[in-house]
Amino acid sequence: MDTSNLLLESSLKVPSDKLEDFIKFLKDRNVTGLVTQEHYLEFERTINKKPKKIVVHEDRNIQRSKEEGNVRILKSYVEDKGKKTISDWVAYYNDRFRKLSSILLTRPELKRAMSVEHVLKSRPREVALIAMVYSKSTTKNGHTILELEDPTGTIKGIIIKDKKIDVDEIVEDEVIGVIGRLSNNVIFIDEILYPEIPIVKEKKQDDDVYAVFISDTHVGSKDFLENLFNRFIDWLNLKYGSDKHKELASKVKYLFINGDIVDGVGVYPGQEKDISIQSIDKQYAKFKELISKVPDDIKVIITPGNHDSVRIAEPQPAFDKNFSYPLYDLPDNFILSSNPSLINIHSSSSFEGYNVLMYHGYSFDYYVGNVSKFRKHGYINSALLLRSLLRKRHLAPTHGSTLIAPRFVDDLMLDGVPDILTAAHVHAPSHTRYKHVWNVVTSCWQAKTEFQERVGHNPVPGVAYLFSLKNNSFRIMDFRL
Repeated sequence: MDTSNLLLESSLKVPSDKLEDFIKFLKDRNVTGLVTQEHYLEFERTINKKPKKIVVHEDRNIQRSKEEGNVRILKSYVEDKGKKTISDWVAYYNDRFRKLSSILLTRPELKRAMSVEHVLKSRPREVALIAMVYSKSTTKNGHTILELEDPTGTIKGIIIKDKKIDVDEIVEDEVIGVIGRLSNNVIFIDEILYPEIPIVKEKKQDDDVYAVFISDTHVGSKDFLENLFNRFIDWLNLKYGSDKHKELASKVKYLFINGDIVDGVGVYPGQEKDISIQSIDKQYAKFKELISKVPDDIKVIITPGNHDSVRIAEPQPAFDKNFSYPLYDLPDNFILSSNPSLINIHSSSSFEGYNVLMYHGYSFDYYVGNVSKFRKHGYINSALLLRSLLRKRHLAPTHGSTLIAPRFVDDLMLDGVPDILTAAHVHAPSHTRYKHVWNVVTSCWQAKTEFQERVGHNPVPGVAYLFSLKNNSFRIMDFRL
């Protein structure tokens, strides 16, 4: 393997048994020049996250746990009928600005924040301001210009390129706090503050039970991996895996399925050549046939995605009965909810339960395509994008990052802080943790499509996330051969 364009940092020591894999890791990421300790640490994190394959054994008789699941829907959007007007958009953005402003005002640096109108009238030397980012641009010298607005007016802000501010993180239409100095009606920005989430307490409880997170089954697609999905269902029924893995399956009490459960019909031009089931109701009937095999002591929460039979504009209501009626014949342990949804599981008189925020993730395409720090990772590490959205307290802050059905409240804003924020859509699993909040992006059950082949996207199908409610920890289950 050619290593002529690589130079290892003098302090970097790579074990001989890992050297070949490390060099391949660097080549895959087009690393050239000086190789640092940070490169090696990233390599170690990558190999440590690789899921272990399930080994099949048929040994002792393992029974399902008798612990009972408990689900409460805290937030689920119900579609409000009627034509949308400009006043709906005004109410939508006013609600966002008002709520995020109130969060930002709790920051000590912003206690004396002024309105734009007050800043322009009183002309203070030091400025603290809460505003929405109307536009963002870069000068030929590399400085960043923000046009900031609030209900009283607009003002320009400049971030000098040498400032230690991550300007790439700033996106249009988000609400931020600004600290800076005023000169000629322009704010020279020293600091950007986000609504942020507080550090939440780490929950644990005594019941040894688990929740499983999956998404993007795409039933009806020619690329649907039915054998792989049946293997997953068999595992839940204690018919697949080693005794150790069956033991885990016996303790599963919750299953989250986060959208795109079918491939849909007419989702994109020419889709008819990519699907094996040509009618939407038959796709849902097939999904029902498969998912009905889940043990009835497992609570199954299902939300829609952009391929499902609901409007694509967010928030998406729960599945449309006219097209997905087979889902409404599922047993009582199945729960249909909206996208996004806030779900509480396993609460009791002595435990408040875990709050799970489910969002399919249609806005991800915009941010991966338009924000360089996320474009660099592509879809492979989308959990980092979830962390950014937690900081902004919004699932799709930029107008146009997803289609929106506006109303008097902004349903994509994070009022509270979940214990788990889970998304899907990108067909590649990744997870991270931020201030004790798990950020989990789930896998798919569909092979690489022609479109994904053309754009260089490499899905990782057949992987499920398993969450221990006792230990507040995640592990990966890989159902591929």
